[in-house]
Amino acid sequence: VNYKNIGLLFKDPTLLAFFFLISLIMLTHRTSDSFISLYLFDLGGNEMLVGWIWFIGVSSEALLFFLSSWWFRSSSPIFYMIIAGFLYSVRWILTAFVENPTMLLSIQILHGICFAIAFLGALEYLYKAIPEELQATGHMVFVGISFGITGIIGSSVGGIVFENYGGTTLYLLLAGSAFTGMIGFILFYIKDRKAGLKQMKGAESA
Repeated sequence: VNYKNIGLLFKDPTLLAFFFLISLIMLTHRTSDSFISLYLFDLGGNEMLVGWIWFIGVSSEALLFFLSSWWFRSSSPIFYMIIAGFLYSVRWILTAFVENPTMLLSIQILHGICFAIAFLGALEYLYKAIPEELQATGHMVFVGISFGITGIIGSSVGGIVFENYGGTTLYLLLAGSAFTGMIGFILFYIKDRKAGLKQMKGAESA
């Protein structure tokens, strides 16, 4: 990986917008990973249920990735980002208003569904949008955002919110972040479609 190429990626306003929007969505995932166990305890859960909540989350994630050849289509990756933003928003709203640990375990099924859709959609978009010589750098930036930067921000800021305002407020804020990301990707999708149509018209006229 050539680290100088990172600057080239961030000079592209379209890629910069994509990384910002994916950050809004992946931030919610990483923050929940840090606080879902504490939230479960607040709801009356115990150590056994903590084990179950992670088992359900990881199992659903593995299953979705395993079956990805059946449900994932590479033609419109941004559409998957919109779906992911919507599902994350629903997941966090349900989590915010859950009343007992058993309900939280049920909602945790969405863990793998949301993450698999967002992760595969993002990888496919980067594969299509970034030149071959910058592929490694682009994927490194995405992984750094998804598993590094958002985790640091989510743990630190999320800790302040969780301690002072509680889990319900934290998850409502996560829902707002995911929803903002979804709206951003809808606008991104519309702009991308218009640009594609202009290119087609230009090719036809030529």
